[in-house]
Amino acid sequence: MSLKIGQALEDGIQRSTTRVALPFVVLAFVFQALASVSASTYVARLLQGRDLPQGMSVADLTSGPVLPIGLGGVALLYVLLAVGFFFVYIALFRAFVDDVDALTADLFTRRALGAFVHYVLFGVIFFFIALVNVVPVLGQIVFIFLVTALWFAPLRIAAEDDGAVTALKQSWSLTSGNRLRLFGLGFVYVLVAGIANAVAGGIFGLVPYVGFLGTALVSGYFTVLNVATTVAAYEQLTGDDAPVTDGTDDDAGGVTPQPTAVDS
Repeated sequence: MSLKIGQALEDGIQRSTTRVALPFVVLAFVFQALASVSASTYVARLLQGRDLPQGMSVADLTSGPVLPIGLGGVALLYVLLAVGFFFVYIALFRAFVDDVDALTADLFTRRALGAFVHYVLFGVIFFFIALVNVVPVLGQIVFIFLVTALWFAPLRIAAEDDGAVTALKQSWSLTSGNRLRLFGLGFVYVLVAGIANAVAGGIFGLVPYVGFLGTALVSGYFTVLNVATTVAAYEQLTGDDAPVTDGTDDDAGGVTPQPTAVDS
């Protein structure tokens, strides 16, 4: 089956505005805001005690509030945010793939430890894949190809309970014949998300210490949209959105009735 980029984007947008999606937008917003505060704190601690250009202060070089913690505290906060967002990420995939009507604890906790281990393994594998970028031009082309081919691996780990290696194999097989279209889908998403974040940054950046919240909200929504669009594309290629019939398709495209049991 060929991927329809427009349909995937349309379905993704519809999914990202449902009642189930909105709590995830809020959660993603919270994590984005805390990550922004952590980044501001990190920059502030690095600049602490250093000579700054005349007329500039630490506040001018940070995008949000600064927490009263040191670099060690910032590192710990980053780790906690990464682990916490992992649970949100897998729950988001599961909610869209399972097409649930409401959030449940099972979305966050089902085989969470196993999924976490396989996500770490996937991250290690992806790190080595990313090393191809050291080769100018050709390395970037190969990297983009591999990212596209492995597009659905995180989804397979989160929603289909695959191991890291199995998820990579399944994604490679599923994207075969559609990698150029998937690249186009990813390009459109990155372009739109980039423009939206740039506009949000320009508008909300005019309000010190508060504007970062607006940027975090936009980033949070596009995080959910990314997953929603990925699931929409996945269901296109797996045929999960195909109509269900009581028979099998014949060569002419019709439905052949299947024999049924007769009570004796």
